Amino acid sequence: MLPLFLFLLATFIVPIGAMLGRAFFDREVAEIMPRVTSELARWDGRALPPDAAYSALIEDVRAAREAGTLASAATRLNYDVAGFRTLLFATGRRLGGEVAGSPREILGAIDPKWNDLETWAVIRRPRHRSPISTCSRRST
Repeated sequence: MLPLFLFLLATFIVPIGAMLGRAFFDREVAEIMPRVTSELARWDGRALPPDAAYSALIEDVRAAREAGTLASAATRLNYDVAGFRTLLFATGRRLGGEVAGSPREILGAIDPKWNDLETWAVIRRPRHRSPISTCSRRST
């Protein structure tokens, strides 16, 4: 009886529990883009974030692109707002070389969406979510 219980535990219960845990706690964006999520945690969300957040985003996008993890963050953010994957990949490509100027101007020149509050709010959104709200948001 014990071997059967251990088999069921290892093949069904643990994987299902892990999947349910990921449904409620999503740390992927914060792990891939730690600087910008840290900066945005201090942001009040009423006006565009400070230049430090723009600088942090540039650093995080470059680091994620180099590490090959930008796709994971882009896909996750694209679940919330269609087109975010394209925005991050285009930004990553354009930030490949040396850039001069203020971070706000650099990102605004790459895509005007970086001057939109909603774009920054998506990155800032807490990643503790209900699967029900995620499903209802995707179906609309």
